[in-house]
Order: sequence, then C-alpha cells, then structure tokens
Amino acid sequence: MEASGKTSKPNSKKVKRIGEEKGSESKIPFSRNIRLLFAAVLLTAALFGVSVYGVLSNYQENLLQNQEKQLSMIAENVSNSLEVLIREYQQEMEALIRTEAFQEAAKRADRGDKEMAEAILWAEQTAKQPLLSGAAYLADGEADAILPETDVTYQKTLTKTGTSARMEVVADGSRAYYLRLTRENPSGGRLVFYLSLSELYQKTAAYIKMGEKGYVMVKDSDGVILMHSLEEQIGQNVIADRQAEHPDYDFSELKELVARQKSGETGVQVYHSYWWAEEEPHRVKKISAFTPALAGDDFLIVSAVIDYEELAVPIHEGAVKMLLVIGGFGALLLLLFFSLMLSLRSRSRMQRENDRLRQLNEQLEELRRREEILAHKQRLELIGTMTGGIAHEFNNLLTPIMGYSALLLADEEDGEGERREELQEIYDSAVKAKEIIDQISRFSGKNSEKTFRNIAVTPVIQNALNLALSGQKRKVKLQCSLAGSEYRIQGNPTQLQQIILNLCTNAFYAMQGREDAALVVESEVLRPEKKKDPFFKGKEKQLFYRLTIQDNGCGMEPEVLEQIFVPFFTTKKAGEGTGLGLAVVHRMVEAHGGHICVESTVGTGTKFVIYLPVWTEKTA
Repeated sequence: MEASGKTSKPNSKKVKRIGEEKGSESKIPFSRNIRLLFAAVLLTAALFGVSVYGVLSNYQENLLQNQEKQLSMIAENVSNSLEVLIREYQQEMEALIRTEAFQEAAKRADRGDKEMAEAILWAEQTAKQPLLSGAAYLADGEADAILPETDVTYQKTLTKTGTSARMEVVADGSRAYYLRLTRENPSGGRLVFYLSLSELYQKTAAYIKMGEKGYVMVKDSDGVILMHSLEEQIGQNVIADRQAEHPDYDFSELKELVARQKSGETGVQVYHSYWWAEEEPHRVKKISAFTPALAGDDFLIVSAVIDYEELAVPIHEGAVKMLLVIGGFGALLLLLFFSLMLSLRSRSRMQRENDRLRQLNEQLEELRRREEILAHKQRLELIGTMTGGIAHEFNNLLTPIMGYSALLLADEEDGEGERREELQEIYDSAVKAKEIIDQISRFSGKNSEKTFRNIAVTPVIQNALNLALSGQKRKVKLQCSLAGSEYRIQGNPTQLQQIILNLCTNAFYAMQGREDAALVVESEVLRPEKKKDPFFKGKEKQLFYRLTIQDNGCGMEPEVLEQIFVPFFTTKKAGEGTGLGLAVVHRMVEAHGGHICVESTVGTGTKFVIYLPVWTEKTA
C-alpha cells in the first residue's frame, strides 16, 4: 500500500504541471489575437471616418452648387420676363402710334379738342385690347398731367438722348416708382405711358418663394432699389442710404457684390450683409444670384437673395444622417470586436454572429442607397419645376401650328405639288418639336404666368375644340352646346386653349378602342346659390361660366381620382405621358380665379366641370 502511494504522488504532480503549461500556452495566442483585432478595429474606424468625411464634403459641395444654379435660374427667368414685358409694351406703343385713329386723335389734340382726342384714343385701345391701359397723348409743349415735373422725386433715363422712343425710371412723392415710356409722334406731340414697377414686380417675381427670408429684388444700374418684397426698401440706394443710416456697419463684401452687379455681370456670390428690415439689423451670411435685364440702352439688376443658413439646413440634416450611420457602424464594430473575442472560444457561435452582422450591414447599405436615390429624384424635380414653364409655353405655340397645318392639309387632301409638300413639312417639323418639348416636360411641374385680359370665352373654347378634333385620326362623335359669345372673362386665351386641349387629349386616350366614342361639351352661365363646395362660399352673387367636358371612356378608380392633379402622377405607359397635363390644367384654372371638379366611374366615363368667374362692370 505504501509502495502504491509513493508511485501515485509524483504522477499526480506531473499531471498538474502539464495542465498548467497548457493553460499558459493557450493565453499567449489569445491575448495576441485580441491586440491584433483591436488594432484592426482602430485602423478600420480611422479609414471609415476619413472616407465618410470625404463623402460628406462632396455632398455639401454638390448641394451648394445645385442651390446656386437654382438661384441663377430664378434670376435669369425674372430678367427674361422683365425684358419680354417691357418689349411688349414698346411694341404696343409702336403699333398704336401708326394707326389712323391715333393720328386723328393727335390732330384733334393739337387743335385743342382734348376730349375728342382722348375718346378716339380710348376707342382705338379698346378695339385692339392692347396692353396699354393708361396711355395719354400730349401735344407739343403740353405738360405731363399724369406725373408733372414738379412731382418727380427721382428720375433716371435708360435710353440715349435724341431718340424718338425714350424710357425713364421716375418716382413721385408717394415713393411710387414707374417706368415711363415716351414715343414721339412724327407729326407732332408724343404718346406717354406709365408702367407701375410695383405691378410689374407682382407679375414677374412677387410669387417666387425662397425659404422664409429669401426674396427677389430689382435695382437700376446706380444701385437704387426699384422692386422689392418690402415696400420700405424701395427707393433706397443699396449702399449710400444704408451706409448713411448705419455708418458703423461693415459694407465691404456688400460693396464688392454691388460693384459686380453694376458692371452688368452675371454670377453668384456668397457674402456677409444684414437683414435691413429688422429693427436692429444683425450680420448674416447670404447668397445672391444676379443678372442684368436689358432696358433701353441701360440695364436693370435682378438679384435673387437667400439666407445661407436656410441652405445649410439640408446640409446639416444630411450630416446628422451620416453621423447616425457612422454611430451605427461604430456600434456594429464594437459588437463585432466583442463577438470575435468570444468567437475564439466558440467557432460555431462566431459563424452565426458573422452571418447576422453581414445581414445588418447589407440592410444599412440598402437604406443608404435608397436615400441617395431619393435625394437625386428631389434634385431632378427642382430642376424640372424651373424648366416646366418654358416647355409648356412652347407647347402652347406648337399646338395651333399643328392644328392649322392639319386643317390645311385636309383641305389639300386631293391636291398635289409644292403647296402640299410645304404644308406637310410644317406639320412634320411641329411634331418633331413637340416630341422634344415632351421630353423636357417630363421634368416639369409649373408654367410661367401670362398676361390676362378681357376676352369672350365661348369663341376661344370653340376654336380649341376644332383644333383638338382636327388632330384625331379616328372618328369621335362631338355633342357641343355652348353659351352665347357675349359672356366675357378676365383670362388668357392661350391658357384656356391649353386647358381644353389637355382635357380633350385625356378624353381621347380614355376612349381608345371604343366604336361609339363620344365627347359631350356643354357650357352655361349661372349663380352657385345651392352649391355645397367651399369654393363658392361668399360668392353667391357672382356669375360663373360653367364648362362641362364628358367622355364615355374607361373611367378611373377612386384611388386614382384622388391623385390626378398631383404633378408627375400618371397611369399611362412609359413614353405616353408625363403626369403634368392635369396638374397644369388645375393650376391654370386657379390662376383664372376658377374652380375645377371631376367625377368618374370605371367603365362609364369621366366628367370635368370648370367654373370661371364671368366679367361684369361690377367686377371690373
């Protein structure tokens, strides 16, 4: 027994010693792997941080560039609108002064018969329905009764002296600024027209919204503010008057910006200035896009200004999102670190954990990719909004060209020779141009405003229906019952034609494949006393011109009907529609002060009802 005890003791010690050696050997690779893994995590985090910083910097730079482009497009569009409107007024004056009625009015005015001269001049303007509504004829040496020289508080001539057509910026004591257009009559006297710069601003720039504090302003080449969203800013010299009121303020960057603008330059500049409408203006950072608008031999300065901080909001939001992604990846890396440390003890658990992390990583990557796609679509929609007006204006011009050329081709159906080939070339060219405009229109959502005037609505609708039916190759039965032509509205005939053509085009598309395709068009004048629509609240005494366009096409589901006026929404196949037609119709009807309703039943058809306020002497 003793022998067996002696032999078992050293054996037990030897076994214990071997176990201790194995434990020490297992600790060495375990701690080394932890250090290597920790170093790899730090290196990965550093590389990831550098890459994320680069991506965020590029994102901020690209977003600022896109915003600057949008501001430039706004300034250029306002500049073009100003140039077009001024040119239209000058052309109206040129056309009016050449008429026999005007010359007769001028002779009577020179002979002292002022009342008869004004009556003839008014009759000539009313017959042609020109843009000029406040033009006056002045005999040689006669004082300007509209704005005498004694009432002029500011005057700047925009044309060279000695010309028969002059353009000036003038202001009276009430701080009302006008663009005075003067045209010398070759036989004596002159025609004078005052264009209110406040009304011109309402037509071209007042409706443009750029954040909470953004605005569009117009100055002359001397730096005097002529148009502004804040009336108290009008008439101030952008540098001299403000510097006199705030001599301690820093105007260095503002002076640099104004110097570029006065030189007739087009560009964008980030600068420091102040919000002058505040009681105590504080220094802020702004972005201004500016361009000249030609006026006579001089130019006006159009400037679109927005708060830099408002542009930085989406940048900050993007940064927050990126930081959240970084934090998520950082948490995942920490989780991976501890998971791998535990996986050294259990290989099966390591495999399961890696699979789960890989799946989470893929989901986050997919989320990031979708966010990038969404941001890209939003930028495209912003660009499409600016180009939409231009595209639809070209469509308005191409529609009558295609319609009348189709009518002429129908008249020449049995003819041959050069005339039919020329008409066919006109029609084919218009079709190609319309295809190009349709491609542009896929990015659009808005149309530019046009001049509204007093028009007879029924003839415009009848003409638009003729154009719509002339372009249809298959036979469509038209049932038309329109009100008399004596009813008039304040509107734009081109936009009204576009409304009718868009609704008819949708009706023809909905009636494809029907042998009994029929279009019912009716109109009447009524007062909406019994209407329950909130639009007519408080308008019970107003006369409305109600136009109904009804087809017997396929109709629409209720969920589709709710979205038909949403821009870019369409149920047509790719390449057949842009989803902008009804959105444009809705906007044009609202621009006319009207209202549009729609009813549709699947398999029965669709009915659009448009209400337009009738013009009367009480509403004039």
